[in-house]
This record gives sequence, C-alpha cells and structure tokens, in this order.
Amino acid sequence: MVYASFILVILTLAGAFLYLYSRNKKIKSEYFDNEKQLKRKLYESNVLNELNERFGYSLDVERVIDVVSGSLNSLVSYSAVSYILLNGNRLVFKIILVEKVSNEYINIIQDRVKESLEALLSANLKNTKVEKFVTGEVLTGADTKTPVASFFNIPLVVNNQVVGIFNVSSTLLNHFNEPEVSLLYKVIEKATHTVTNLYEVLKREQTKLDVMVKNMSTGVLMMDTNFRILVVNDAFLSMLPLKKNKNTNIFDIVSAFGAEFPFEETVAKVLESQSPRVLSEVKINSRYFEVNIQPVKNADEVIGVGVILNDQSKEHEIQSLREDFTTMMIHELRSPLTVIRGISDFLMKEKDKLKIEQYDNLMNQVKKSSTNLLTIVNDLLDAAKVESGKFEVIKKTNDINELLHEEVKYYSGLASEKDNRITVETDKSIEKFAFDYQKLGKILNNLLSNAIKFTKGGEVKVVSRNLGREVEVSISDTGEGISDEMKPKLFNKFVQFRNSAVSNVDGTGLGLVIAKGIVEAHGGKIWIVDNVPHGSRFLFTLPYA
Repeated sequence: MVYASFILVILTLAGAFLYLYSRNKKIKSEYFDNEKQLKRKLYESNVLNELNERFGYSLDVERVIDVVSGSLNSLVSYSAVSYILLNGNRLVFKIILVEKVSNEYINIIQDRVKESLEALLSANLKNTKVEKFVTGEVLTGADTKTPVASFFNIPLVVNNQVVGIFNVSSTLLNHFNEPEVSLLYKVIEKATHTVTNLYEVLKREQTKLDVMVKNMSTGVLMMDTNFRILVVNDAFLSMLPLKKNKNTNIFDIVSAFGAEFPFEETVAKVLESQSPRVLSEVKINSRYFEVNIQPVKNADEVIGVGVILNDQSKEHEIQSLREDFTTMMIHELRSPLTVIRGISDFLMKEKDKLKIEQYDNLMNQVKKSSTNLLTIVNDLLDAAKVESGKFEVIKKTNDINELLHEEVKYYSGLASEKDNRITVETDKSIEKFAFDYQKLGKILNNLLSNAIKFTKGGEVKVVSRNLGREVEVSISDTGEGISDEMKPKLFNKFVQFRNSAVSNVDGTGLGLVIAKGIVEAHGGKIWIVDNVPHGSRFLFTLPYA
C-alpha cells in the first residue's frame, strides 16, 4: 500500500515536472517568437521612418533602396545584399558584402538578378552597359569557394513599371524563412509605393505646368547644360517662327535667331557666368523681342537655362509712331508760329508804310494762325486728358436731332465746294436726353469735316436711330475709304487719320482720339465700318441714362 502511494507521488511529480517543462518551453518559444516579431516591426518602422525623414520627397529609387539594405542586418543575417536598376540606357548593379565572398559569388548574383529583370521586362539586356559597385567586406582569394547557397529576389516596381531587382543572398543553405522574406517584401513595396505616389503628384503638377506654359503668350524655352531642349511652348516657336515639331533642337533655334543675334554663344556665357542676361530690341525677321536668359539652379549647381521671349514689336511700333507724332506736332506748331513771327517782324519795320487794307489783311492772317495754334494746343490738352482718364463731360438735357441739323447746315457750304451732297435723316422718336452739347458738336465737326475732305463729287450722309436704350448716330461718305489695316489704328493717338499721299490734308490726327474719349465719357462706344459699295461709315452710340 505504501509502495503504491509512493509510485503515485512519483508519477504525479513527474507529470507536474513534464507539464512545467512543456509550459516553460512554450513560454520561451512564444517569447522568442514575440521578440522576432517585435524585431521585425521595429525594422519596418525604423526603415519607413528613415525613408520619410531623409527621402520623403525623393524620386531616386537607388537612394531609397540603399536605406532599406543599410539596416537589413538588424532583421536577418546574410552574406550580401544587392540590387540592379535600369536607369535610362544603362544598368546599375550594387552589392554590399557583410561576409567575405569570392568574385565568382558576386558574378553569379549579378547574372541572376539581371536574368530576373530580363524575364520581368521581357527584354534582352545583354548589350546594356552595366555600372558595377562593390562595397563592404574585402573579397576572398580567387581559389576560395563561396557558393550561393540561399537567396531570394524582390521586384522593384515604381509607377506600375519594373525598374529593378532587390536580392538578399547567403553562403548557408536554407538560411531564409518565410516571415523574414514577407516582411522585407512588404517594406520594399511600401518604399517603392511612396516613390510611385510622388511620381503621380509630380506628374499631375507637371501636367498643370505644361498646360500653363503651353497657353502662355510669352515664349518659353528650357534647356539643360548640354543644350538639349527640355521644354518649348508654341508661343516661342511661332515667334521665331518655327514649325511645331517634337524634334526641334538647338540648331533650329540658333538658325531661327539668325546671325544678328548669337543665341548659342549668349546662352553659353550665361551658363559660364551663372548670371542672367536681358537683351531688348533683338530683331528677328522684322520683329522686335526682349530676350531674357536665366540660369536654372538646383541648390548652388546650375542644371540648365531658361529663355523667355517677349514680343516688343507693338511697343517698338508705338515708340516709332510717337517719334513721328512728335515730329508732326513740331511741324504743325511751327507753321502758324512762323506766320505770326514773320508778320510781327514785318509790321514792326513797315507799319507806317502800310495802307489800312494791307494792315487789316496781315492782322487777319495773324488771327487765323493764332486760332490754328490754339486749336492744336487744345487738341493736345484734350488728348492728354483722355489718355489720363480725366476727361469730363457736362451733361444737360438737349435735342440731338436739332444738333445734327445745325451741323449739316453749317457744313453744307464746304460740301458744295467739293461737289458733294450732304443730307441728314433723323429719327423723330428720339426724345430729348442729357448729353454734352458742345463736346458732341466737336465730334460731329471732326467726322463731317473729314468725310467732306476725303470725298469729291459724292455724298455725305448723317443718320440718327432710336435703339431703345440708346441713340445711334452714323456719318457715312462715298470717298476713298479706309484700309482694313488702318481701321484698328484709327483711334490711336499716334496715327494720323487717313494718311493719304493724294489728299494733302494736314492735321494732328487727334480728332478721333478725342471723339472716342467724349463718347466713352458718355458711356457709349464708337467704331468704323465700310460704307457699301465704297467709302466709310463712322458710328457712335449714346445711352439715354
């Protein structure tokens, strides 16, 4: 009985011991598993944090993979970690050794990752240049055998395209397990996914930039330091002019600028000096441009050059017209002043010898010349007010039809002298409304006098119409007409009205500028159309309110 009890105690203790041993072994296994899992989590977290801190905005896949491989030994032991990347027309193979291996080992790894990349790309990379980088442990002797016993490859995918292969290898057989491989695959996938997302962001921004540059009226050209064209918009090509062509190169640009402007030489100086150059009044095919050449820098390194073309042809034309206008004004002012001065000198010397009729005749010439001079000065002042936006009108309730009849009656004599017939047709439904009677009369004086001057043996017609909310007045003639080229320039301060070699009509050319200012001050508009079958027709509107 005692023996049986002893045996029972022994078995119970043995069972308890086995239970405790098994439980302790399980706990220890769980501990090591948890430690490994924690280790993997820490590796994943550390790698992704380092990528975010160091290369959060990097598109350099090589640098990103260097971060992954640089801390891989904290997760798993291995003999070498390597990668191969397709970069343009070349391959980059880099291997980092943590154990001493042979050249044969390295060559085997290189061949295997290259073959894997060829298979994924369905391409033959046999003749592709390979740049090889070996770092880490010193190689062993040539005779030492270091077999590639274990390895695994992970494709590097960026923007849905395979760009390379990542490889981890060991001289030990069956060295890598599934959890480690899966984790590394996950880390690399996240890293390349970050690069892909940045590619997408930059692609969208690049599209926005391309659309903006394409639609700019300013010509834009960007080149790298090798004079390779990176960006050129339609405006730049049309200014030179060049046909739209994807293959446009530096030689096309240089040829278009011509011998008068050494484009390539100027760009080279900007790249060398790293200083911008702005050149004005550069003539290209009878047009004038401002050429702004700016070095493009990344940090302190010059990586290219930007060229901006601004068309200065209109400004050049205006400057030329301004100079012509100044010359014309001097001539217009000189004529009456010469008459006044000449008569004044004559009277001072010969006054006592003149008869009363002669004296009166000379004084009338002085009066006429001074009146002409005052008219010119007043026109200049009015034009200046129009240009500065300070032109004012004094509106009072008046009858516009009455004004039209008065003006036609006044000019009927001048029209008869040139064998012209002048008529007026007024719309009786037009009621009295507020407008500046004097200034509107000035518009009619200008338009009627010009119509009569440029018409011989024809007709000048004045018409008013009630358009409901506004009144329309038109003055038409059957004269020589105005060219389509001249029409857009008629209301320009520096273009003389109907510049004709046969008319011999002098004047400041400010009448239409002032007319436009008066009409717009009333809230209306003025324009010109052809008078079918020939001649011109000026129209302007005035609102009732």
